Amino acid sequence: MTRTTSRRASLLACATFIVVSTCFSVAPAVGGALYVGSPANNSVNKYDSTTGAFIATIVAPNSGGLNFPTDLKIGPDGNLYVSSWLSGPDQGIKKYDGTTGAYIGHFLTLPGDGFGAFEFEYGPDGNLYATDFSTNEVWRFDATTGAPIGAFVTTNLSNPEGLAWGPDGNLYVGNRGDGSVAKFNGTTGAFISSFVTSGSGGLVEPSSLLFGPDGNLYVIDQNNNPNAIHRYNGVTGAFLDNFISGSPDNVVNSADGVFGPDGNFYLMHNGQVHRYNGTTGVYIDDFVTGGDGLGGHGYLFFTQEASVPEPGTLGLAALGLGGLGLLAWKKRRARC
Repeated sequence: MTRTTSRRASLLACATFIVVSTCFSVAPAVGGALYVGSPANNSVNKYDSTTGAFIATIVAPNSGGLNFPTDLKIGPDGNLYVSSWLSGPDQGIKKYDGTTGAYIGHFLTLPGDGFGAFEFEYGPDGNLYATDFSTNEVWRFDATTGAPIGAFVTTNLSNPEGLAWGPDGNLYVGNRGDGSVAKFNGTTGAFISSFVTSGSGGLVEPSSLLFGPDGNLYVIDQNNNPNAIHRYNGVTGAFLDNFISGSPDNVVNSADGVFGPDGNFYLMHNGQVHRYNGTTGVYIDDFVTGGDGLGGHGYLFFTQEASVPEPGTLGLAALGLGGLGLLAWKKRRARC
């Protein structure tokens, strides 16, 4: 091969690499939805995640025996799972079609006497973990079948409600009975410490907790007066401040909060979804203004649609692959 031919081949290969690499870039995720459970009429509503506009009542009132929905999530299979907290002997988590909201069946039952899972989370191991308010345990279930694996946490709990997996891989559980947050080994379930001690920062009844984008722990303190979302150091558990407290939009009895795709904080109160600055906690607006059967103090979560290839990159991919074919043809011709 001559020097000119070698240089041409190298340049073509380099250009092909750049183009093929470009073809695998993806556009940022867009669209998606906000799902909100309504304890007032035992339904789940769906809203546009950007505008807050009502899309549909995705789970009809009382569908499948749904009674006082608390936590809700899209599962690994794309279906919607909703905790039915007051279902009596049928308490537990129910399964609905992720697209239509049609009832599929009762997914799992907790061993407690009359209360379902107030909250549930998917763990790092792919299993589902749920708090049992009445037995003071955290149970582990197969996330595909709903079959019970066993009690994961059995000590240092007092009417547990909220739970969250920390950045360190450990499990954090809110104890409504004594106003604390306990920390457990994420692999064995063994008790590590009282991460947030009883009453720290005025904590009375933690109902839900989550780690924010800043790595700190946010705890929704339900039925406190004034009600507050407390913020704690995500490493030490030390109280930092009241992220949101009382007015201008009294958050008393709010049970759940979540950071949205825009980085802001959302919570439901009296059939409305309030939006707050995700850094300062300052009230922004009512993202969902109510109506559409929404009522009470429900749980909520955002979904994002899957990312898709940038427009035009498929054409670039074809050009790059064509270049590879041309290079191979030139090499074959040179050998002839």
